[in-house]
Amino acid sequence: MANNIQDGVYNAMPTVAAVYEKNDALKLEIHFTLCDGDGNAYTQTGSDGNEYPIEKYKYYNLVNAQGAVNTKVVESICAWSKWDGTDPFWWTDVANVDAIGMVEVTLETEPAFNDPSKTYQNIKWVNELGHSAKFSGAKITESGDKASIMAKYGAKFKAAFGGKPRAIAQKPAQRPQGASALPARKTAAPAPKAPVAAPARPHGVAPAAQPAYSDGTAGANAVWDAFSDANKGVPNRDLEERWFAAIDKHSDGKDQADMTGEQWAAVAAELLGGGDAGGADDGDNDMPF
Repeated sequence: MANNIQDGVYNAMPTVAAVYEKNDALKLEIHFTLCDGDGNAYTQTGSDGNEYPIEKYKYYNLVNAQGAVNTKVVESICAWSKWDGTDPFWWTDVANVDAIGMVEVTLETEPAFNDPSKTYQNIKWVNELGHSAKFSGAKITESGDKASIMAKYGAKFKAAFGGKPRAIAQKPAQRPQGASALPARKTAAPAPKAPVAAPARPHGVAPAAQPAYSDGTAGANAVWDAFSDANKGVPNRDLEERWFAAIDKHSDGKDQADMTGEQWAAVAAELLGGGDAGGADDGDNDMPF
């Protein structure tokens, strides 16, 4: 496979993962090897002239800096893996990671977070096989201490996901016969994206009327869907950061599943720009950092 890997959807196998704390958040880091429909790794030529498997990486914030479990993020991971969402250290068992099997990853080139003049290619989305369509030596970040991290976050994961049995979909071992063995770019949109704050409303313009929202996850999904439609193409990590900043501001410390319809309306008003949501409009696009 050529060293110049184009953005698009590829088959991939998760190979190793780590759980650790960074910047007051709990992270999950997963390494994937790009492969064909039979699970054979694609390779590229290293500086020494040898061929190495092509690896790409995905980073998730399982718990935000305010100590709240990012339930939408965890649910998105559970959707393509065999994880039930209760114990993050399930991922550090290689046997569990190997049992997931082949998935699909969407590669996307984005501006670097700290230097927009530079770009990098990484995994934007992970989905189960059929949803849309390494360099050797890269070192996985070492997982943190399980006992101390689970003492800090274990009850929160169990409270959010412990009472929700999940039916794990069985994934086919490879693409159906007749399908191309080469990874193909696809135009279908991947999983829904998290919302981002809209530009400030011009002075003198009345706010748009906001719909009523249901309590709990129904309200969360309605707000999420509205913002995903309004904010396509925004880097996912920026979207998630702003989404959870709004949740933290209006949830009164509740999990998203326990928030009221009024609280979801406040979140929607802030992110959609349809209301002041607790503060005067000073004409600036306030950021949570």
